[in-house]
Amino acid sequence: MKKVFQILLAIAIVGLGYYLYDSVMTPVRFQNEVKKRQSAVVERIKDIRLAQQAYKQKYQRYTGDFDSLIDFVLNDSLVFVRSFGSKDDSVAVAKGRFKEE
Repeated sequence: MKKVFQILLAIAIVGLGYYLYDSVMTPVRFQNEVKKRQSAVVERIKDIRLAQQAYKQKYQRYTGDFDSLIDFVLNDSLVFVRSFGSKDDSVAVAKGRFKEE
């Protein structure tokens, strides 16, 4: 009878230990998930901002809805300017080292 009681107590100790561990780790796992999702949302918002800036650069206004922004990103063309040198460098401009394509 004493052996059975010791085995039951050991099982109870292991079960309560797991319950204690899980109750401590639940908020930690939740915070990790929140941080992961927040970083994903921030990246998406940065992408939306970049697309809105490109839209404004082309049409001189921001778009009013996501459908037109998605259509702009997927189907419209953008003009990019490559520059060699810096406009602020007066020596490079004077010597003709600055050019834009």
